Amino acid sequence: MVVYKKIWVYIIVTLLTICLVTSMIVENWMLDYNVIFLFSVTIALLVLVFRFYIEFLNNDDLIEFKQNPKFWITTGILIFNLGYLPIQ
Repeated sequence: MVVYKKIWVYIIVTLLTICLVTSMIVENWMLDYNVIFLFSVTIALLVLVFRFYIEFLNNDDLIEFKQNPKFWITTGILIFNLGYLPIQ
């Protein structure tokens, strides 16, 4: 199970690095905001949030979600990114 999570981290870090390099090459950083990189980071965070919710629903901690800080932090990240994505 731990190896499976590390593979996700390696894939996301590789994709974000490629998006950062692409953003640095394609976009003018003095005039534009790095839109490609911010968009890819937002999508990556949304994917990770939904992966957390899937694991959370399959776990027995669902009964005590009100006291679980991981759930509330992840929900805050989801709400922020859902509001921030259309602004980008």
